[in-house]
Amino acid sequence: MAFSPDSTTLAVARSHEIDFYDLESGKPKGSVDTNAPGPCLEYSADGSKLILYHLKGLQVIDRETGKEVFNYDTGAMMGDFFILPDGEHLVVQLFEFGIGADDFVRIKNITNGHIEGEFHDEGHRSNVMVSPDGRYIAYEGGSDFLPGLMQEQLLVILDGTDCRKMYSWKKDNRIDAMAFSGDSELLAISNRLANTIEIYNLNNGSISQRIKVNNRVKTIALSSDSRFLAVASCKPNYDDDQGGISIYDLTQKRMVYSKLTFARVDRCEFLPNGKALITSGEGGVKYIPLAEFRK
Repeated sequence: MAFSPDSTTLAVARSHEIDFYDLESGKPKGSVDTNAPGPCLEYSADGSKLILYHLKGLQVIDRETGKEVFNYDTGAMMGDFFILPDGEHLVVQLFEFGIGADDFVRIKNITNGHIEGEFHDEGHRSNVMVSPDGRYIAYEGGSDFLPGLMQEQLLVILDGTDCRKMYSWKKDNRIDAMAFSGDSELLAISNRLANTIEIYNLNNGSISQRIKVNNRVKTIALSSDSRFLAVASCKPNYDDDQGGISIYDLTQKRMVYSKLTFARVDRCEFLPNGKALITSGEGGVKYIPLAEFRK
């Protein structure tokens, strides 16, 4: 699923179709047919295009008509993908299986097909993310092919124009999730073994806060104004079916919301306008207003 940049519409990808829902009323507001069978999609920054994953690569379509604007055969297995805010560039994560295989992040111009930046690494990569303004690409890499062994991970911040390395940190163990704030000033990462979330200031590359959590983190989100951090977690011994949703106020450095859930939560995301947190999973879609936490 994907939220429109103006926070009015939710897009849900199904087999060869995208359905749209009004976020105020919850009612359907149309659909478009597509040639892409996959459920993965993202909005372009201006809301006029959608990018979908299909078996041979990526397809960019017009939001209103569903007609293809651009098709990209990646030539390799693909992970994450993003349209940059200018609407003309695409960031894709490509990888091969096997120890020592080359994995890389690529910036592709969708108007002329040129590759304008590339970053290579060896090993398996589990997370790639682009900041909302397109300035930064966060990349978490390292080898974790051998189960049960401690593997050093690498967190890298790349320039969103040419994949140039800006910051780099070595981590003792796997990073579970990453999230940029809406203003692209902060990056949050979760640490699996330490049950810790680290908040990075991207203006200078420093760690501004560390937050200890009691359960295993599933997914995280930062609000558009960098004030709130949302954490969806699960208890380690409950096989993801019992956990909770927590919201932290980063300015006051305290938890402002916590609720136990008895169904798996797969995703949490703040609306771009900062009015609410949306969660989705086995229990359906939940809407948590933020007004009372801003007092």
